[in-house]
Amino acid sequence: MKINTDHSKHLQLNKRFMNRFGMLGVQMEGLYYSTADKLTDDYRGGSWNFQEVPKSKATWLCLDSDQSFRVNAFNGNEVKCNAIVLSMSITLIMYSNLSFQLHEKGNPLYELIASDFHDMRLHFMDNLSDSDAQKLLRIID
Repeated sequence: MKINTDHSKHLQLNKRFMNRFGMLGVQMEGLYYSTADKLTDDYRGGSWNFQEVPKSKATWLCLDSDQSFRVNAFNGNEVKCNAIVLSMSITLIMYSNLSFQLHEKGNPLYELIASDFHDMRLHFMDNLSDSDAQKLLRIID
């Protein structure tokens, strides 16, 4: 899977993300960092780049790192993965939780979040190796 590291593309996708979600987008960015902190002791911060899902308006953040991460998933599974799988896992966990929270509060943004979740999950599964797809599923399911 090719990951965007182009700064101008990152800025364009960041603007699209913020236009779609408003202030919720700022909170979502913070959730990426805090979720990474909770999933692995190996995360020490870093540069995150916005990515897009082709044929969708969905965008997500990917940690730019060559490091391996030992993930202690919320479901009890331990998985060693790369930054891409970690970032995808964080994205799906965060979007799933957020869609349910927004739905419970009657916030109509839950539909957008849920739709993006499904678009991203399909995109991730279609573009990962079988090994990385299994790691992703072990973290999120």
